[in-house]
Amino acid sequence: MQLPFSWPVSETYQSGSLVMGVLLSHENISKLYDNNYIHIFCKHVDSMWDVNLQFWGVSWEDFRLSGIFEMNLYHLNLFSDTSFDEFVKERIAQENYILLHFIDEFFLPYSGCYQKKHFIHDAYIIGFEDEFYYVLAYSERKLQILKVLKTDIWNALTSCYDYKKEVYFCSLRPNHAVEVKIDYSKMRNDFLLYLGEETSDSKSIPSEDHHSISVKPYTPTFVPEYIYGINCYDEIIRLLELTTSEDYLDIRPFRLLWEHKTIITERITKIRDEFNLVNVDLEVFDQITAKAKLIFTLAIKYKMVKTDKLKERIINHIRELKGTEKEALDSFLNEWTIE
Repeated sequence: MQLPFSWPVSETYQSGSLVMGVLLSHENISKLYDNNYIHIFCKHVDSMWDVNLQFWGVSWEDFRLSGIFEMNLYHLNLFSDTSFDEFVKERIAQENYILLHFIDEFFLPYSGCYQKKHFIHDAYIIGFEDEFYYVLAYSERKLQILKVLKTDIWNALTSCYDYKKEVYFCSLRPNHAVEVKIDYSKMRNDFLLYLGEETSDSKSIPSEDHHSISVKPYTPTFVPEYIYGINCYDEIIRLLELTTSEDYLDIRPFRLLWEHKTIITERITKIRDEFNLVNVDLEVFDQITAKAKLIFTLAIKYKMVKTDKLKERIINHIRELKGTEKEALDSFLNEWTIE
């Protein structure tokens, strides 16, 4: 048995990929994918490793608070290997995805850490078959659905007690009582937020996202310590300028930038067709996406060939991307009005 899971556009972070894949695979909440994934944020930190560029307002906690996901937390010490397996199978049969927040990849054959070093990471069970679980995880630098022995999962979980006092996991189930509709007002507002043209005090255009008495209106909070929207470019540039040839370059922010542009182009294409915006030039957004992919490719190259010239080239491309994107989005929003 395997739960529904549509392959996500974004694969940078496992947790975000799980949420996106679950949304896309359930028709009653799939429009949340369309209504979101426009705004982004990152941390103001001292290294690229910690910047944690993410899509805004689309974590499982955001959707739990808005009533889209039902979630429960369980402590591993309440289970034996047998009772854990029975519990997981029962939860999955009731359409619960299992979130393993702490799992030691030393015991997981799909990991490069297998039998080499202890590395606490996360993984997600989305099904089972005989002696295996279907697990969403990274293997060989790719997000995959893998068949993993149940005994390996149990050993990887219990090993975490050597590093943590408490080991717990969660279940996640989509709320079938919710019917989400397309919300162009929210999309437009998120574009404005992304461009920094709205403040946190005026950020909420009335939304018709959720049509269910069981769902309460919810808006993710803005945290002063974080950087939002198009200003994330400047933070990435600042961190690149601080990066030396001795530093490890985390390429995940560059990949997420590329995924973000891919989704933005998809959104604008949908809006242009829906509102018959004949003056919106989609070619410029295709070029923006191509530029973001080039930056990601160059970041991968920089990990292998760390030269100041290559770093400066990446920085210049990011500056150009920010300017081109802002001009294109301003033009798009001038064309697009909602009555």
